Parts: sequence; structure tokens; C-alpha cells
Amino acid sequence: MAVSSTYYIDTADFSTATAVWTDTALTTKAPDGYYSFGGNYRQQFEGSLLPITSCAGAPTNTIVRIGDCIPNQINSSYTITGTDGDVVVVKATFTGQFTASSNGSSAVVTIGTTTQSTSCYYSGNQSFTLNPTYTFTMSGASQNVDLAAVVYEADETLTSVTVEIVSVNGIASGASVSGCRGDSTGGPC
Repeated sequence: MAVSSTYYIDTADFSTATAVWTDTALTTKAPDGYYSFGGNYRQQFEGSLLPITSCAGAPTNTIVRIGDCIPNQINSSYTITGTDGDVVVVKATFTGQFTASSNGSSAVVTIGTTTQSTSCYYSGNQSFTLNPTYTFTMSGASQNVDLAAVVYEADETLTSVTVEIVSVNGIASGASVSGCRGDSTGGPC
């Protein structure tokens, strides 16, 4: 549902603004979401505005996991379909639980060319969530995006990953697919 409110940008032109703020001093960024002006809109994602888009229909891009699962790893490729030239933002959500380790525990996830990691030393169990995003321009009607997720000193049976198309050309998508961690035979869990 659209809500009309007053927001501020850092330029005189909505198409060149870098972000949306809630105050005139430009110290408090507005929440992530969609903002429009003059029949055009832009998505603010992680505090930055994505490219301007004229109001149009919802994206029709799809995402599917391809290939077999690899034992004890989350390592998959995803085919994203769409239109040549689409600007696509995808997000991987990698979750799990570290086990107690005096050697340290860590988790790493890479989607496309974006990597995010976390590590810690502690006693007891601790949950983690990593959410890297990867933005690319479609080259043709389909494109493969690789994902690799690895944990050290963690309960691998409690890890999971989901890959989501966040937006296409600034329009929210929400299409998503779960990843897999191969079982001992390499098949899906």
C-alpha cells in the first residue's frame, strides 16, 4: 500500500539522488523500500537508491537451482531468466549454528562475486545469518549465478541457504529458491 509522506534527497533531481532521507539535514536515511516522483520510482536497498525506473508491470524473471548437490557443502548454480539488459539484484541468506570451539568458528558465503563471512571464538552454541547481495546485468535471456557456502566448526545439519531475486530494474521481485547441502551420496537432502 502506498503511503504519502515527506522525504528528502541529496540532489535537485530524483534521477540523480543517491539515497532518500527522513530529515532535511540528511542524517537519517529513510527505510529501504520504493520511492516515487513524477511517474518514476526507485528502490532504496541497503540505504542506497537503485536505478530509476518508470512505472511498469512486475518483473517476470525466474530462478531455479541447477546441478546436483555436493556432499556436506552448499555449492550450487542458479539459472536466472529474464530479458537481456535487465539489472538484477539477488540475495543469498545463509543461516546456521556454530558449535563450541576454542579454535574459532567461521562461515563464508559467496554469491556471484560478492562474499560475506563471520567468525568468532566462544563457548557454547551461537547462530549466524549472512545476507550478501550481488547485482548484475543480464547478458541474454538467461544467466547462471554461482553460490558457495562453507562452515567451519559448525553443525552442518543446521545450515540452510535461500537465494532470492530482490529486484529487477528496480522493481521488487521476491522470486526465490532454496539451496541444498548434499547428503553423503551427493543427492539432495
